[in-house]
Order: sequence, then structure tokens, then C-alpha cells
Amino acid sequence: MAGTDDTGAPREITPQQGDTFTLLDKWLEPSSSGGMSTTYLEGKTLTFGDQPLKWEQLYAAAGDYMVGFIIEDLDGNQYPVYTQVTVE
Repeated sequence: MAGTDDTGAPREITPQQGDTFTLLDKWLEPSSSGGMSTTYLEGKTLTFGDQPLKWEQLYAAAGDYMVGFIIEDLDGNQYPVYTQVTVE
């Protein structure tokens, strides 16, 4: 199901080969007022093929990072999970 609103699919989906979805990245950056500013950017578009999607681990540049996921259910309830990591 495609559309421009934020409602999502009204039920569980079973993706078929050739179906795509685009990640929505949420970036948090320190603001000049001392808080955090939020920016949303479209990420990569993933296409379902004849093999399952897999996660590939790549090395990141040294530094401190905040890593998180926000899971949203079909009722619009969001469940954020964050953790801070240091890459040496």
C-alpha cells in the first residue's frame, strides 16, 4: 500500500519480490539553545528479492555515537530504544 500520509498499512504485510521500502532516518544534533534539534531524512530504499534481507556490520570512525531505533505500531504508538556507544 502506498501513500503520502503517516498511517501505514492497515494490517500486516507479506512483501513480495520487487516490493520496496524507504528508510526514514531521524538525526538528533545539539542545538545552539543547549537542546537537541531533530531532522528527518530519507535513507536507502530497500528492495525485496528472492533472498531475505540481511544486516552487514561495518566499522565506524572512532568517536562517541548515540544509536537507537524507534519502532511504531499500527496505532501510532512509538517505542524508542537508545544507547550510547564509543568506537575506538
